[in-house]
Amino acid sequence: SEFWLGGNIQRHPNAFSGAHVCVYDEGTEFGSTFIAPAGSLPVGRELFLEAVVQRYEERAGDSFNAIGIVSVQRPDSSFAFYKSFRMNPLPGRLDDHWRRLHFEVPVVALEEGEHMSFYLWNQDRRSRFLLDDLFIRIWAVKPH
Repeated sequence: SEFWLGGNIQRHPNAFSGAHVCVYDEGTEFGSTFIAPAGSLPVGRELFLEAVVQRYEERAGDSFNAIGIVSVQRPDSSFAFYKSFRMNPLPGRLDDHWRRLHFEVPVVALEEGEHMSFYLWNQDRRSRFLLDDLFIRIWAVKPH
């Protein structure tokens, strides 16, 4: 899709659907990133991001330290908005297991020249997991 960039995309026998997954491991700090510029999203209206993803852990808890990031960046690369959250609200309990994760994040209104990003960050590069079927929906909040 035009809004997704990067990621360690590989063919994998354990893919949730299709043949490919986004791989996170010791060598992978960032995966696929969703980037939407102002204009592709309404300007001047608060937004609400919903993200759904399938996450696979070979060993339960392998992805526990990964975090999610939603940000809005200005043209000078400073942040108008930055929200981090645990990717996994609870540690995984089952080995060799896919789990559906669902995130909902209210986001400030974008101004001209800004862009919104969503990504999952293996910040300590210790987490090992696969992602599949990433889905993003964004609502613009109606002005009162």
